[in-house]
Amino acid sequence: DLVSDPEIAKIVLAGYRFTVEQGHRAFEIDSHHVVRDWSRFVDTCDIPIEVIHGETDPVVSAASVRAFFEARSDRAALNILENSGQLVLYKHPDIVLNAVRQLNDHSQA
Repeated sequence: DLVSDPEIAKIVLAGYRFTVEQGHRAFEIDSHHVVRDWSRFVDTCDIPIEVIHGETDPVVSAASVRAFFEARSDRAALNILENSGQLVLYKHPDIVLNAVRQLNDHSQA
């Protein structure tokens, strides 16, 4: 339902096309951002945080995600999905898209 919105579909498809067109360069860009410490950006705002993470992600450990959450638990929600790795969006699209939908609804309220 969420991706049926033309504006959101445009954003999702643009990101997908960018990734495919970049080939290995997209992996390099993604790797830089995945292993980067985002704390200083997150801690300067008061927007609610929804953390969805795959327990078996080989790049970003569940322990590091839990530590990130615990430092911000007053405004964060954590959902660690068992039997899931870094492709959470593809394995659990309902969970991820529902979270995006809720954040979108929150931002429009």
